[in-house]
Amino acid sequence: MKIKLNYCLCFILLCFLCIFGGSFQKTDDITITITYKDNQIEWNDKFLKNSAVFDFFGKAQKNGRLGSNKQRAELVEKIVLMGFSYEQAFCYVFPTLKEKINDLCLKIDKKEVDATVKFNPNSDKLFSYTKDYVGYKVNKENLYKNILEKLKFSTNPKIEINPEVLRPKVTKQELIKGTKLVAKFETDYENSSENRKNNIKLAIKNFNGLILKPHTEYSFNKITGKRTEEKGYREANIIINNEYVEGFGGGVCQASTTLYNALLLADINVIESHPHSLKSSYIMCGFDAMVNYGASDLRWRNENSYPLYIKTYATNTKVGVEIYGYKLNYEIERETKLINKTKLDDVIVEDDTMFLGEERYKVMPKTGCKVKSFLTYKQNGKIIKQKQLRTQSYKAVRGVKLVGTKVDKLESDNKTFVNWQQN
Repeated sequence: MKIKLNYCLCFILLCFLCIFGGSFQKTDDITITITYKDNQIEWNDKFLKNSAVFDFFGKAQKNGRLGSNKQRAELVEKIVLMGFSYEQAFCYVFPTLKEKINDLCLKIDKKEVDATVKFNPNSDKLFSYTKDYVGYKVNKENLYKNILEKLKFSTNPKIEINPEVLRPKVTKQELIKGTKLVAKFETDYENSSENRKNNIKLAIKNFNGLILKPHTEYSFNKITGKRTEEKGYREANIIINNEYVEGFGGGVCQASTTLYNALLLADINVIESHPHSLKSSYIMCGFDAMVNYGASDLRWRNENSYPLYIKTYATNTKVGVEIYGYKLNYEIERETKLINKTKLDDVIVEDDTMFLGEERYKVMPKTGCKVKSFLTYKQNGKIIKQKQLRTQSYKAVRGVKLVGTKVDKLESDNKTFVNWQQN
C-alpha cells in the first residue's frame, strides 16, 4: 500500500512539475540517433505532437514532453533529482526511446564464454580445448547520461555506444600454459614375475586420468582400494617382518613409489609416505613409498590454485607417471647421502642333493644402510634451496648359501681305481 501511494505522489508531482514548472514557448523537433558499428536506431518526437485525446493528466504529461531540447534536458535532470534513475526519467520525457534502446542492446549484449579443457590420457592428443569469447554489456545508465549531455546542446544528438568489454576468466591460451609436462618418473620391472607385473599395472591404472583439484587432498589407498583377488590382484612377494613372503598385491609398492617420486619432482606437497624396512631394487634408498591398505598410505595435497593432471602407463618393462600443469621455473633433483653400510655374513647350509663345488643362494643377501634423502632445487643451474625428506635405515639381510656335499660318481670311480692299482 505504501509503495502504491509513493508512486501516486510521484506521479502527481511530475504532473505539477510539467504544468507549472515553466512555460515552453518553443517546441523543437528532436531526433535522437544511437549507433553501434553497423546498427543504428532513431527516435523522434513527432508522435507526441500528433497525439490525439488527452485527459487532464495526459495533457500535463504532453506539455512536459514538449519544449526546446534544453528544457527537456532540464526536465530529465529534475526527475533524476527526485530519486528516479536516468532510464526512468527518459522513459517519461521521451516515451518509446527505451524500447528502441533495449532492442539495440539485445543485439550488442553478449555474455563472455570461458575456454574449457578436456584431459584425454589415453589419446596421443592429451588435451583438447574450446575457445574463449569476449562478451559485451551496454551500461544503460551511462548511455542515458551521455544522451542527456548532448541533448543540452543539440536537437539532433548523435551517440555512439561503447559497450563494456567482458573478459573471460579462463582463456584457451592460459589453459595451454597450464597443461604442460611438469614432471615424469619411471621405474623398471622387467625382471619381475608376471604376477607382480599384473599387480603393478592394476594399481597404477587407477591414477590414469586423475585430475588433482586445487587445495584438495588425495590418498593412494582410497583411490586403489583394498588389493584383493576379486579385483584381479595376484600373489607375489611382499615384505612382512623384514622377510619376503607371498601375498596378494605384491608389487603395488612399486606403483606407489613411482607415483611418489613424480609428485616430489612436480613439487606437490606429500603429506604421508613410508619407507620399506628393506632396500628396494627399483629405487634408490630414501625414495621408496611403502603402502599397506589400512595401515600405511601415500597421501598428498595439491596446494596450487589450479588443477594438475596425471597420466600413468605400464609396459612390459617400465611403469611411469607424468604430471601436467604450469611448468616450474626451477628444477628439482633427488639426492641420497650414505651415512653407513651394514653387511652380514652368509649362513652356510650343506646340501647333499648338490655336488661338491656347487653353490647357490636360498636367500639372497642384502646390504643394509643408513641414508639421508634430499630434494635439491635449482634455478639456472644454481642451487636455491635443499629440503631433507628422511633419515632412514634399511636392514641388512643375511644370505643363506647352499653348498653341495654330494660326490660326483665319475670322481668316486676314479678314486677306487687308483686305490686298486696301489694295492
